[in-house]
Amino acid sequence: MDSGHHQKAAQFRESNGTAGLEQTLGKAVEALDRAEIPHLVTGGYAAQEYGCLRYTDNVDLIVPEIARAFAALVSSGFRPRGSSQTNVIDPESGFEVRLHAGNSIPDKD
Repeated sequence: MDSGHHQKAAQFRESNGTAGLEQTLGKAVEALDRAEIPHLVTGGYAAQEYGCLRYTDNVDLIVPEIARAFAALVSSGFRPRGSSQTNVIDPESGFEVRLHAGNSIPDKD
């Protein structure tokens, strides 16, 4: 990833009040890593990191098994968003993590 893009994305999030998204993403990724759940960052956050500075107030993650990822996030301190079984809230930042189904993860060659 281009460090210049990351710096601009971080400055963009700081200027629009969403700087806590990076912390939320870090906590979510750490929880999924501990549970050995593969994941892919997508959506607005990923677009920002690649230079498309559009506003977003959530993190989108593609995972192979939503229920397992949801349980890992909740057991790591995230709260379910209402009755949703795909969205959780980081209680520290208030930002949402949205889980999306990915039916397969490519093998490493």
